[in-house]
Amino acid sequence: DLPGAKVAFEQAVKLNDKFVAPKINLARLEIAAKSYDAAAARLAAILKANEKNTEAMGEMAVLSERRGQHAEAQRWLEKANDLADPKEVRWGLALSEFHLRRDRPGPALDAIKKVSGKLPDDLGVLLAYAKAQVANRDMAGAKGTLTSATRVADYNPAPQVQIALLQLAAHNVPGAAYSLEKALSSQPEFLPAQALMTEVELRLGDPTKAEKRAKEIAAKHPKRAIAHSLLGDVAIARNQPAVAQDAYRRAHQLEPSSDTLLRLMSALGNQEGGKAAIQLAEHWMKTHPNDARTQRALADGYARTGNFAAAKKAYEGLLKITPDDGGALNNLANVLLRLKDPAAIPVAERAVAKFPGNASAIDTLGWALYIGGQTDKALQLLRDARLRDPAHPEIRFHLASVLAQTGRKTEAREELEAALKGGQNFESRVEAAALLKTLK
Repeated sequence: DLPGAKVAFEQAVKLNDKFVAPKINLARLEIAAKSYDAAAARLAAILKANEKNTEAMGEMAVLSERRGQHAEAQRWLEKANDLADPKEVRWGLALSEFHLRRDRPGPALDAIKKVSGKLPDDLGVLLAYAKAQVANRDMAGAKGTLTSATRVADYNPAPQVQIALLQLAAHNVPGAAYSLEKALSSQPEFLPAQALMTEVELRLGDPTKAEKRAKEIAAKHPKRAIAHSLLGDVAIARNQPAVAQDAYRRAHQLEPSSDTLLRLMSALGNQEGGKAAIQLAEHWMKTHPNDARTQRALADGYARTGNFAAAKKAYEGLLKITPDDGGALNNLANVLLRLKDPAAIPVAERAVAKFPGNASAIDTLGWALYIGGQTDKALQLLRDARLRDPAHPEIRFHLASVLAQTGRKTEAREELEAALKGGQNFESRVEAAALLKTLK
């Protein structure tokens, strides 16, 4: 009841104009309503009265990020973190999360390291630390941090599920199983733990055990989608696509949602050349126009099936829902490249602006500039992308193409050989092999 909340907060301010908490809450309501100028004025007034009010600084950061003023948002979070009490970790956690949203894993880890010194055994700090480590691909470090988190969380089921999810992200399936066992030992019927344990059992190669657990969930929760979704996962593990489709379809009938829809779309896969999955998404979006997840899947489906004109329109629709989506901008730029649309360059530039450290976005911009005849700038960017993600074969092919074009044939050959090594499949594999032949 946001209008009711607004009235109550305004009444509180009338009763005591020096009471800051309701003013902060009114600013939050204004941000939620996109009344950004009003929120900015209210927060500025609070900070004028007390320039060290970190709560107002935190909301200024939220407001700045909503407005797309990312440098300003970072500045406010850093200032709040610097002024925070010795045991206050909120703003450091928020700063780390901010950097992760901006695809800046290094600064995210730096921010959480500073916070960790304040409360090294705080569960929230440990989880944020592990998340930053995963983003930096330090899986061994993440496993160690999560081992500490599992100990701190004791037998509390909800945080143990969070830990298990991060263990899976860190590729530590046995660690995830251990966390879930602790969760279920204290609350055997805790559904999130039961559901995730089914997935863990599948990853451990035991579909029989996973199926038994999924059926038990179905018996206890017959009107919930989760059990049928899990049974679909079991069928996928057993390479039974028809059975999986039936299970996912039943889950979507019980609880229509983007989650159940996306599982069904995935199971349909390339059926009818991908048309069946696309039609599902098209029908869903007619009644759920703000569903970003399904809109993304629809756009990806169009691109995957070669319908680049429809993909362009779908990605543009996604960006209306999520304007700061760097991934959508990057994908749109790639689609525009396929359509030979010169708008690929400015769109790719926007993607890099949103995620300046993202190797794929930098690669797309470099490739777009190369296609547009800006070879020198393209080479600089593609070298940067390759340094950030040397295991990405498509990036190495793009770099090799520019190197070959500029006469650096030895370097180009090395990049192509690395891209083709191990027989890994990627979009431009055929073109990479053909180019390599011309350089020998």
